[in-house]
This record gives sequence, structure tokens and C-alpha cells, in this order.
Amino acid sequence: MCHKIGALVLAEGVESESEILECMTKEVDVFQGFFFSKPKDSINAYINDTIYSSIKKIGIAYKQNINTLIQNKKIILNESKVISEEITKILNNTNDNDKLKKIISSNERLEAIYIIDYMTGLQINDTISNIEESTLFKAMQKGHDHSLKGYFFIAKNSSRSDYLSSIYVSKASGNICRTYSSIITIKDIKYILCLDIINNEEL
Repeated sequence: MCHKIGALVLAEGVESESEILECMTKEVDVFQGFFFSKPKDSINAYINDTIYSSIKKIGIAYKQNINTLIQNKKIILNESKVISEEITKILNNTNDNDKLKKIISSNERLEAIYIIDYMTGLQINDTISNIEESTLFKAMQKGHDHSLKGYFFIAKNSSRSDYLSSIYVSKASGNICRTYSSIITIKDIKYILCLDIINNEEL
């Protein structure tokens, strides 16, 4: 919100590398805290060098962190693509929901499978999952409109024909998830297949 109104974001009281890295992933602009230095009456060359070394150390750690995030995202994309191909084969041959449930059971990070009409963005089936519904959370049902969701229109218009969303709190389960979506063809008709994937780490 601050960035949208043109304000700089300050993180005060940062004392650890992990706090700063977390803030950097959220694009915080300015940092103040004991990690860099405790309050001083004046800054001499030694203190200046210490602060500079801390900044340099964080820069190196942040680059390593980003590289790890990129590698983890590639892993999720590759695994999701394989699952998507397996599901497409099932839907073209049998359309057996029990087989789809077995795919969810055999992939501990896979939370839900649902299919969206390529033209309208409407869900064409009830969500297939192993989630127990509660008063707070409920899986989407046939007819739900996904047309304004990034996982629908970005996948539809992407040169890759697939998309991996940012992390979010699932309305179906309350878990931290990502949605992988891809264009598939079932009996010569295009659809968008969506896989909700539980996100156990900050990816």
C-alpha cells in the first residue's frame, strides 16, 4: 500500500539476517536496527566499515536466497507439469475421479484439482480434493467464475501456456498455497487445468 502511494517503507528494529531477508522479499526500502549498529554518539571509520560489511553480507545472502527461490520455483513448475500431463491422460481416457483422487493422495503437496472452461472461465467440475470442509473453508464447485483470476487469463495468454501464482491463503482449506494452471486439451477441446499446491516454504 505504501509503495502504491509513493512512500518509502522503513523496517525498524531489525536484529537478525532472517528478518532483513524477509523484509527484502517484501520490497522494504530502508532498514534500521541493531543488526547494523546500536545507537552511537558519533560514527568513526571502524563503525562505518562495520555497517558497510553488514550491508555487503546481507546483499550476498539476499542474492543466494533469490537463487534458491528461483530453483525451488522451477522444481514446482516441472513437478506440476508432469502431474498435469498425467491428469490430461486420465481425462482423455476415462475421466475417472477416483484416479484423480489417487494422484492427490500420492502427491502430499497437491491439495486440489479443478478444470476451467477455456472460453468462459467457469469451472466445469466440482473441485477434486482430500480437504475436509469446515464452516470457514470450502472448495469451489462447478460453475464458479475464475475469469478474473491470474491463473486463468495469464495461463490462457502466456507463451508457455502455463502459470504459477504467488502464494496466498486458500479459501478451500486455509493452507498457504500456489495455483499452477495450464492449457490442456480433452477430446479436442481446450480447458485450463488448475492444481492447488500447498506451499510449505517461502517460495
